[in-house]
Amino acid sequence: MRIVGFVRLWPSHRGVGGLQLHARNLYSGLAGRGHDIHVLTTAHPTGSDTCVEDNGITVHYLSGCAPGIYSDAYLSAAAREMNILDGISPVDAIHSESSCADRMLCGKWPVIATWHGLGYCALRTVLNKVYLAGDRSRALTELKVRCENMVDDMDRLQRYDHSIAISDQAYEDLGEVYRIPPDQRSLVFNGFDTSKFLSSDSLRLATRARYGISPSSLVVGIIGRLTEDKGHRHFASLIPDILSRFANVRFLIAGEGPALRAYGDLMFVPTTYVGGVSYDDMPGIYNACDLVVDPTIRYEGLDMTIQEALLCGTPVLATDVGSIRKSLLPDWRYGTTFLLGDRSDLFQKFSTLIDKYDLRELGEAAVAYARRRFSLEEMCAGTEDAMKRGIALARERRVSRTELH
Repeated sequence: MRIVGFVRLWPSHRGVGGLQLHARNLYSGLAGRGHDIHVLTTAHPTGSDTCVEDNGITVHYLSGCAPGIYSDAYLSAAAREMNILDGISPVDAIHSESSCADRMLCGKWPVIATWHGLGYCALRTVLNKVYLAGDRSRALTELKVRCENMVDDMDRLQRYDHSIAISDQAYEDLGEVYRIPPDQRSLVFNGFDTSKFLSSDSLRLATRARYGISPSSLVVGIIGRLTEDKGHRHFASLIPDILSRFANVRFLIAGEGPALRAYGDLMFVPTTYVGGVSYDDMPGIYNACDLVVDPTIRYEGLDMTIQEALLCGTPVLATDVGSIRKSLLPDWRYGTTFLLGDRSDLFQKFSTLIDKYDLRELGEAAVAYARRRFSLEEMCAGTEDAMKRGIALARERRVSRTELH
């Protein structure tokens, strides 16, 4: 198939996040399976590139729109470029990372979208913030905006020819909240290159040596964006209790953001802070850890940090929000979840994992489980199937519109 992907962010925009990583993994995988893939993204941050080859993909940086920003300028430029590409060789379908292809709905080409987060998820995240911080007045204003967006989305999502959810929670929300029928939605988990994200003793030792961490330390990883909605202040407040109970624990923090202050306040804590880490170096970070703690309060599409850690053989302790328990940590075989805002439950689950389980055995089970569910091959196959279903539905819709006229 000749597929054009619409995504406002690409890894060259230097942001860190799931959307651009998902896009590059997916489009590279589809290109490797023989599809002709073009990507329409916002202007290059340096303004130097307009069209480049990237891992088998042709990436078109659209000038005249701000890098990384979802805007009318981007939507208009992408529509113009789409017509040019189709004139060169007919396009079979559009794939949209979230709402980036809104301007193309009900047009000439089938539009299939992968949803990384829905308005209903964002609304519940706001409620979690209220529960933890009690900022009621600010939350009421944000809730009003979120509800208005949800009403708009209920009509807009119906016009996509197929919707792909990346978690069980998002799949259920598409049906129960947005009324998307089963034949117009699919569940396809994020997929990763399992030749890079893998368990490796040599990588574990090399990464620990690089950062001066003893091979015998019990390393707890805190990995990802250091923002308030990731729940870092909640976890940081528990660190003194953890250290009083487990003297051999060392914290490895990889990421950037304002919530780093929550850990910086604990100057006495045995911590290795490595800052932002390139995507290619992340497998080493995960392998260096014995356990990853993810205290997020977000109802996300799906937390890629957890998936990557499991693929690298590192068990995870995470908040029981969104689809984390159902899609990622269904039981104690690969780690577990704790109740949002419950310090006692978090400490108990942390202690139980260390006292009663062999973390290496949990990691081995995690690798086998994650490779079955979160491989690049599984994601590409599921997306191919969803696109074929979307193309078929688009044909039916065109026939129906023709009959009405």
